[in-house]
Amino acid sequence: MKGNSVPPNIVDGESSGDVKVEEGANITLECGATGTPPPTITWRRETRTNININATTHVVEQEGESLHLARVTRHDMDHYLCIASNGVPPMVSKRINVEVESVPPLLSVGNQLVGVPVGYNVELDCSVEAHPTALTYWTTGRGIMLHHGNKYQIKETPQNKELPYHTNMKLTITNITQDDYGNYKCVTKNSKGETDGKISLYETAPPTSAPTISPSQHQDILKDSRHHHQATNSVMRGGTSNQEGGEVQLVTAGGGGGGGDPKEKNDVIQLEERHKWEDGSGAGEGRGRHTQHDGSTAVSFSSTAVTGCRVSWWWLLLLITSIPHLLHQCHLL
Repeated sequence: MKGNSVPPNIVDGESSGDVKVEEGANITLECGATGTPPPTITWRRETRTNININATTHVVEQEGESLHLARVTRHDMDHYLCIASNGVPPMVSKRINVEVESVPPLLSVGNQLVGVPVGYNVELDCSVEAHPTALTYWTTGRGIMLHHGNKYQIKETPQNKELPYHTNMKLTITNITQDDYGNYKCVTKNSKGETDGKISLYETAPPTSAPTISPSQHQDILKDSRHHHQATNSVMRGGTSNQEGGEVQLVTAGGGGGGGDPKEKNDVIQLEERHKWEDGSGAGEGRGRHTQHDGSTAVSFSSTAVTGCRVSWWWLLLLITSIPHLLHQCHLL
């Protein structure tokens, strides 16, 4: 402590105590403090929410020995702190509780029309703002009070632990039957009055789910699609496809050195393939030869086997050298 410095001290006799007022009233909170140098008084809500000075002015903190609140509502209920400080430790504070009694309780309904199919469960909810604490309960549209049990499950929970006047009411109706459809009421009452809200429960059709395809069905569809694609590609104009013992031989019309159109006797294409399948991988090797009766040099090749007219890279190379002879033979070109 330096010189004549004195830490702050709040004087209870000059400060307000807890306050209880009706909604709509004006209130003034006082906080008197001593110290050297004279302390500064700062007001703050314990919940750190805004202080509503009036309908248009809202602040987080307010300085001054007095705090004026105009036309308070239930939303102004809180513990207010007056904090005194003058630069000399420690700071001190006083806690003042402000209670606002609402007239009458306020009640809001989440959904006034609720649809649910037979056999399902449904939850109805209402929100209550009331101080003093209100009595809450549920009834049918004919005024019969409902009690917590297997059929009706009733819960009441604070919407905000720091604002105990705000409460949620929930009613769960299990295993809906035709007798459960109709009107329900959430009711709240205290010494200031009574309020209720109505909810209508009606029948709806059960939900339908979109059709689903299992992974095995999806694989079957893909397999059928591949088989169809291979069958389509194996069709050739004027040609035949024979398969025996894993070998495929394609002979164009007029080929083989026998009959046929004499103009086409010089064009023979033979493709032999043998598929060697190992471990289900589908890999294979093939050998083929291309012979022309005009005496041109034969071309030999080896690569991955092909099926029908499905074209591989070496098949394309072969076609490039033979395209004048094949252009009218295979519809895929």
